[in-house]
Amino acid sequence: MTKASRPYHHGDLRQVLLAAALTQIEAEGMASLSLRALARFAGVSAAAPYRHFDSKRTLLAALAQQGFEGLRRRLILARDAETGPNERFLAIGLAYVEFAVDNPTSYHLMFGSVIDDFSEYSGLRAAADDSFSIVLGLLRELIEAGGGAGQDLDILGGATWSAVHGIASLQISDMRTAVYKHEPLVTGEPGPIPSVEALRANTQGALQLLLSGVLATS
Repeated sequence: MTKASRPYHHGDLRQVLLAAALTQIEAEGMASLSLRALARFAGVSAAAPYRHFDSKRTLLAALAQQGFEGLRRRLILARDAETGPNERFLAIGLAYVEFAVDNPTSYHLMFGSVIDDFSEYSGLRAAADDSFSIVLGLLRELIEAGGGAGQDLDILGGATWSAVHGIASLQISDMRTAVYKHEPLVTGEPGPIPSVEALRANTQGALQLLLSGVLATS
């Protein structure tokens, strides 16, 4: 990581550090990340980052919080662009997957094991809850419209999240390497890779199939 080409303006060091941390994680992984290296990049003293983050873990929690805030904005935009509850629900499912594809590093920080207890960070917990509230709000609309009749809202929420999260996770995973390693992939060969490729080619169709099952009447 090289030193910043210009000094930061007063008041934006926190955001400079977050952006630099995300860039470094994407380029080199999490192990090499340090507040000292980020300070060098920003052109500030080694102590300056500690005014905003008391540890590397706190910085990572802030990155995860920032991710959830971005996800919530994406979901709201998708929801508000549609009118009917079914269309709105499918739209936020697609927005969720697209966010993961566009921001895989943030997505892994949000849902990985790096920060395994959100209760330690009130801002992170609130941001995650606010994102999920968009999903629950639309589920309530669908129940009122006759979808998922007789089913518990929390169960529907968990089932919906697991379905969409699974699609998103497969979209950004390197299944070819994980499953086949150095073996060549034969076109038309049965197995997980063709399924993942089909999922990527028709994400909307996969979401419609899964969500229709989640919201089926009992």
